Amino acid sequence: MRALVAEGDNRARRVLRWLLEDDGFAVDSLADDAGLVSAAEQVDVVVVDIGMLGSGDLTALEELHAAQVHTPVVAFSSTVQPELRVAAEMLGATSYVPTMAEPSQLRHAVELATSPRR
Repeated sequence: MRALVAEGDNRARRVLRWLLEDDGFAVDSLADDAGLVSAAEQVDVVVVDIGMLGSGDLTALEELHAAQVHTPVVAFSSTVQPELRVAAEMLGATSYVPTMAEPSQLRHAVELATSPRR
């Protein structure tokens, strides 16, 4: 399976890559939302920092939603706000994981997003 990590912070992007590779994914990554839509169409799951362009910025999810990309999206953010989670889910995110969550929570969200029962 292939995953796409869209995360603006280089260190965080490397950690996410490592976690997903450890779970058997081939991982592509982006530092910004340039090329996000076309890259998202080539993978099995997208893990995207919804604050990638600024705190609480939903631009990446809005782009995926507008392009009607059907790849499952796991959104995460350092901003823990219930309204942000709701907005992310309204834009098609299958899961929302706070950045400070345990790695097991992200792994579980990705597992659910890629499970055949979706």
